Amino acid sequence: MNRGIEEFMLMKELSSIRYFARQGLGFRGHIEEEGNFVLLLKCRAGDIQGLESWIRDGRYISHDIVNEVLEISAHQILCELLDRIRAEWFALIADEFARCQWGRRIFSFPPMG
Repeated sequence: MNRGIEEFMLMKELSSIRYFARQGLGFRGHIEEEGNFVLLLKCRAGDIQGLESWIRDGRYISHDIVNEVLEISAHQILCELLDRIRAEWFALIADEFARCQWGRRIFSFPPMG
């Protein structure tokens, strides 16, 4: 495969990973070839020419690669959320009242200045 095709296939794989992560679905099955992730890619292979050979090659669909992509994505999301929080909030204080009819209460203060 040439670089352009490999990049295209990788983007299709990443969109599938994003879908599973957003939905909170499991990726793997007891047998790797029968897991949700591989089955989704095989389903998409009917519409995407060359995806079937990408799956058979198997270099980029290993659990190590998928876990690394998920870790990088989670880190990026966390950094974006922290940037938003730092830009809008000075402090966030959370406390829980025991025996309170309202349950949990969260107090926050706007930025000072």
